[in-house]
Amino acid sequence: MNKKIGICFEVETDTGVKILLLNTGASASILRSSPVEEALSTDTYGGIPIWCSKKFIFGDHDFGEKNLLLHKITPRLSDIDGFLGMDFLKEHAIYLDMKNSQAYIAKNALVESSYYSVIPVRIDSKWNIPLVQVEIGDKKYDFE
Repeated sequence: MNKKIGICFEVETDTGVKILLLNTGASASILRSSPVEEALSTDTYGGIPIWCSKKFIFGDHDFGEKNLLLHKITPRLSDIDGFLGMDFLKEHAIYLDMKNSQAYIAKNALVESSYYSVIPVRIDSKWNIPLVQVEIGDKKYDFE
């Protein structure tokens, strides 16, 4: 886990290790377009090529096949290869230990709840992003 520009993960794919920035605002996981992955893409979504990596490995755990949208990413984000989006987060629970720079990623989103506090999260129907409702005084607010 790299905290320099955000929470980043090294992920091994069929075409090598990629650095993915955790992005709860992205509904899908995205990889920087490159001729290698574009040549291997087999489908499109809204005109954007989709590439399927047969392996998606964090540390020593393979999460299996993963579809990634291939998209142009600004050169200002040259430290990363893409974004880990909500499509992955909806399927896998991630626990962040920022003090020790570690992340714990569950194989699925159902994990024993006695180990953590449960905070209700709803998915915004228009933007497909997670929202948490908080109360400040007598008013309620939705936060991303």
